[in-house]
Amino acid sequence: VEGPVFYINGVYQHGGYVLDGDSLSMANPNVSGTVYYTLDGSDPQLPLTPETVISSTTLVNENDVKTVLVPTDSDPSDDAWRTDPGFDDSGWSDGTPTGSGSGGVGYEDGSGYEDYISIDVHDDMFGVNASCYIRIPLTVGAGELDDVNRMALNMRYDDGFVAYINGVKVTEANAPGTPAWNSTATSDEHEAGSSFDEFDISDHIGTLAVGDNLLAVHGMNASAAGSSDFLICAELVVSEVLGGGGGGVSPTAEEF
Repeated sequence: VEGPVFYINGVYQHGGYVLDGDSLSMANPNVSGTVYYTLDGSDPQLPLTPETVISSTTLVNENDVKTVLVPTDSDPSDDAWRTDPGFDDSGWSDGTPTGSGSGGVGYEDGSGYEDYISIDVHDDMFGVNASCYIRIPLTVGAGELDDVNRMALNMRYDDGFVAYINGVKVTEANAPGTPAWNSTATSDEHEAGSSFDEFDISDHIGTLAVGDNLLAVHGMNASAAGSSDFLICAELVVSEVLGGGGGGVSPTAEEF
């Protein structure tokens, strides 16, 4: 974020002397945001306090067993695939990643994602459907959620997705408001990288229960016909974290 730009009597001046009665104005060089200031020498932003991770558990690894289906127009519009851990997905793809990748679901017609893909869906998706359903079962042990106050869904994705835990939508990216069996992503601007994108879903820790649970992902490509690649990789991590926070606007700050 660029800092504010200062003007004295309408003329740019960043530092230096001013005269009594001169008029100071500030401009925001960013496309959005608000300029705050103080008159007592203090920082308009409260200090950030570091956080300490006491414990962390990965409930879903990206190479965990999963089942995959590219739906067709003959499939029933039944939401049980994403709400019911006991849903019969025996007709879906073999849930064990068999490729050389890291457990990802997708395809790559060029180069870039091939090292992440273990379940290739090229023949099912390309020119057929931009949507792909992914079911990842997980088990939560007794006491495993004790003291947990942070949950993150880590994603590598191209181009969009909606994620559910036991049927509850926990986060999404580049997804339409009401996803359908043949939905496309709303943007093709996002490319998956070597690092995960982290989505803080701590507000949904309560969706998990001791025993069998389900992480379901509706992956979406930007196009069924013309896209040369597609990727969905997911990790689910819960943690106990102490501290952290701050960084907000100081109570002594004024809005310019």
